[in-house]
Amino acid sequence: MQAESVVVLAQSFVLARLLTQRSAYWTSWHGYHRAALLPAQPFVALRVRFTEFGCDNVHLFIVSPTKRTSGLYADCDLPLVLQPGNARLDDALRAVPPLPTSTRQLYLHTFPALKTQRGIGGMLQDEESDKFKLEEPSFQRFWSKAWSEAMKFRKKEWGYETMKPRSSGGDEAVQDNWDTFSKDVNDVEHLHDPFGRCVFERLEFKDLPLTEEPSIYRELAIYDQLAADYSWRGVKRSIYWVEALRKFANEGSFAEHSVVHGELCSGELPSFSGDLKEDALALRAMQIPEDGDPPPASAAEEVVEVSWGDEPGPDFSSAPEALPPVVASDIKVVVFDLYGAIMDRQEALRRALSTFISLDPHQHTVDDLLRLYLDVEAHRIRETPGLYSHELAHGTLSNILHIIGLHPAGDMVQRAVDAICPTPYTDVTDALRTLQQRGYKLLYLVPRDASRVSDTGSLLPPDIRTLSVSTAHLHTQSKGVCSQVVEECQSIIPEIKNTEILLVTTGLYRIVELANAAGIPTALVQRPSVDEARLERATEQDELSSPTMTIGGLGELCDKLDLMR
Repeated sequence: MQAESVVVLAQSFVLARLLTQRSAYWTSWHGYHRAALLPAQPFVALRVRFTEFGCDNVHLFIVSPTKRTSGLYADCDLPLVLQPGNARLDDALRAVPPLPTSTRQLYLHTFPALKTQRGIGGMLQDEESDKFKLEEPSFQRFWSKAWSEAMKFRKKEWGYETMKPRSSGGDEAVQDNWDTFSKDVNDVEHLHDPFGRCVFERLEFKDLPLTEEPSIYRELAIYDQLAADYSWRGVKRSIYWVEALRKFANEGSFAEHSVVHGELCSGELPSFSGDLKEDALALRAMQIPEDGDPPPASAAEEVVEVSWGDEPGPDFSSAPEALPPVVASDIKVVVFDLYGAIMDRQEALRRALSTFISLDPHQHTVDDLLRLYLDVEAHRIRETPGLYSHELAHGTLSNILHIIGLHPAGDMVQRAVDAICPTPYTDVTDALRTLQQRGYKLLYLVPRDASRVSDTGSLLPPDIRTLSVSTAHLHTQSKGVCSQVVEECQSIIPEIKNTEILLVTTGLYRIVELANAAGIPTALVQRPSVDEARLERATEQDELSSPTMTIGGLGELCDKLDLMR
């Protein structure tokens, strides 16, 4: 029985193909390029678009010329009749109009369904060419069986991703009312887990490949293995290390002087290079037993007996402690987090991304591209934290254009990068001038690479000091930010206390948590156009770390500081 929370919106037969490279965009740079080598063949499927709890979903159900009679998915299909009037198949599903194929008998798989990624790819939009559909009675019969089989597997507590049963790591299965020790659920932190499994493309509905068993299941197994191999956090560094080691070995750099057999020695003995010499001397100093000698005695390990419930458990990272807001005293220095508080970076990104809207065949909005840009940017910063701003912007733009299927000329991408030039918010100039007139010392907190800020320096009031924090990045916490802020403020007012500094930011996680821990008051700017100030993180605490005050703009900041005097 179908749940009331599920509403079917459309169904039709489509000719599709797995886009391996676009599906693997979230893994890593190496995974993205390696996925281009994976094979992918067209297949026919029934496309069903439905909503579940208000969320739009698209599932693909495979059409095959053979019936599955054994294995995990035995009998998870229904016959699909191609020619009306076939008395032997009156109970089969019927397509209207009949599918254009010479195959005499087909079967429609009811499980498993192939999930498409949300928000990406043309498979999510209904098209006028979708004319081959199941008759309504046939579809109701198919959907009832497909939904009941999906519920059956869920009740068995099969894994959502791997579709493998619960495992204890040994021969016995995990019993009821016990936690799972399944190795299928690992603690490797993935770079970016997408909504849905893969991206598929539509093909022209002709010459249907229905004479052989579809290869999509095998292709997905290969893709899943590639995604697992290239999506863990340290994959890029490990690959570079292996490449460097191979290069080191091929160059013969282990010894500074080579030995030529069969020739007289030149008088200069071969020796190890500096790095290997130190390791060789350390190995030579180790006590190694000769043949027949007993092994060296080792210190007896202390046996610690534990009672039931005291055995070691998994080392999970704890949620950040929710700290109360810092009470401000007599504020003397106001420190502004440049992006979000002073400079309107997101509007600059919208201007740059709007140049690609007219080229986008999938009709993404500017806000869609902006959210995708921020996701990819955070991924690239985490994978390669040493990138400069122009390299980061160019690489991020190139990535999202590949994701949505655009390949513009290189100069167009560069023009979009040049357009990402943030300007101050409209309330900034008057507010900063007012604070200066009231005697406050002002300071800008600038990210690691401020090359884009220098172009707009003439738009800001003069005589405001700038603190360039070498470890500060967008989207991430930087542990040394608060200590550098305090040191810079002490260079302005030597006897200043932490409670006399006000940090104005849009970063609840990025700045406010660190400032609360350091005892620095904060003002959280919640502008409607800035996404970062609206982000919330789910923790086990009742609430997150709170700012000293929340403001809608810098004009409101001036009013609140005036009331505190």
